Amino acid sequence: MLKSVSNLEELTDLIVQASSDRVNAEKCSIMLLDENRQTLAVNKAKGFNGNQSEIKSTKVKLGEGIAGLVALKGESLLVTDVSKRKNYQSKYSIRYNSNSFISMPLKVKSDTIGVLNLTDKIDNHQFTERDLHSLSTFTSCASIAIKNALMFEELQNLSLTDELTGLYNRRHFYKCLENEMIRSGRFDRHFTLAILDIDNFKYYNDTYGHLAGDSILKQVSEILKTQTRGIDIVARYGGEEFAVIFPETQGTKNSITSTSSGLQFPERLRAAFESHSFLNISTGKKLNLTISGGVAIFPLDGKTTKDLISRADENLYHAKRNGRNKVYVGRIYPSKSDNSTQKNTTISRNSIQKLAARLTARKALSG
Repeated sequence: MLKSVSNLEELTDLIVQASSDRVNAEKCSIMLLDENRQTLAVNKAKGFNGNQSEIKSTKVKLGEGIAGLVALKGESLLVTDVSKRKNYQSKYSIRYNSNSFISMPLKVKSDTIGVLNLTDKIDNHQFTERDLHSLSTFTSCASIAIKNALMFEELQNLSLTDELTGLYNRRHFYKCLENEMIRSGRFDRHFTLAILDIDNFKYYNDTYGHLAGDSILKQVSEILKTQTRGIDIVARYGGEEFAVIFPETQGTKNSITSTSSGLQFPERLRAAFESHSFLNISTGKKLNLTISGGVAIFPLDGKTTKDLISRADENLYHAKRNGRNKVYVGRIYPSKSDNSTQKNTTISRNSIQKLAARLTARKALSG
């Protein structure tokens, strides 16, 4: 049954439930080692009070605490009464109601990938050697299933992400764009698409070499990750181009304003790049780089992926032709009450707040 489940979340749900049922444990958790094999993090927990996200944020260094020691040694630990084992008392959490627990390494051959923890046996009974034996065969199968699920997850990530930067790749970006168009269309929402390009990157790459160029691409991707919201979708579009989808950039119905449309988000990225000191690994010195960007807004700039990307591309090339280090937004979209003519807008060092103030003043005059 476990072998047929490739989704890690579903798999660990099954393992935690089955392990608890086998030995009548109220509390059970699975902790998995990170990719550096230095830290255990809770992947799944059952029977614990409190916020699940907080429980999942629990981390233990290899060799520390009971789970850390079990992972380090690769040996199961059965304690019938922790009050009689002084060497474990300081490591045993006060969240548990009983003094008996089992902690078992999840191993594939000699490779430890995590730890299974069980405590608080029903009716306050103690765990026994029989319980440990009952779990041993099961955890062997569970460990193999988890290993396979982790490998499947890694392969999936490789198919979705760019190997160099760790951002989504172009193929997955198109899927995300299509999904966001469907979602925004269904709920009558706007979103902003920005295509960004590193200024003069070809010259830098040709001058300092591809390794230095790759390093810049990695540094750029880190800025994009830290300067965007959790709901934003960031992708490497190709070469030195990146694409960002900013969902929920809603103005009033059928209108977009500079402060509510998400135009401030691409501008914030531009400003972050302009102020950042990049490292040239070829010379060891710091250097300044800038980006240019083109923006398109759904559904006002297009209702298909082709139309949106074409508009963002056109605006990007406009920004490039007009001095670089700019985000070109194409148009400011008036509301129904604003009869003024739509006009082109380029955002560079001028702040969004000033642009909003001008729009407000214009509306007041026309009103």
